[in-house]
Amino acid sequence: MMPFWLTSVWFILILAAAFVETKFVKDPLISYGALGLFVLNIVALYINFFTGYSSGANAINGAIGGVQGRYVTPMLFLLPLFAGNEHFELKVISYKTVALSSAVIIIISNSLLIFDTLFTILKF
Repeated sequence: MMPFWLTSVWFILILAAAFVETKFVKDPLISYGALGLFVLNIVALYINFFTGYSSGANAINGAIGGVQGRYVTPMLFLLPLFAGNEHFELKVISYKTVALSSAVIIIISNSLLIFDTLFTILKF
């Protein structure tokens, strides 16, 4: 199982990468609309799982339960539309820092995934 802190670091890097990119959106309505759709997707996902999802019987069958990143991932393309507005002056950090941080986190997370898989298969 991947550590929770790694998921947090990935989301921070995704946000940092979105704000490092070149500003290309001129209309604030597009930016705020994209952010609204992204947040609405997350809220709808949580409402769906909190009100109509029970993992009791599914967990016995080995099914994956709970809110997962695969439901949020298709909407990640909306974040650059929000962060890419020309009126936003926020410049988080340099592109080199984000690229280097991403490379380090990619190596760490893939190493953890490989070792977790091997230890599970070999039953250490």
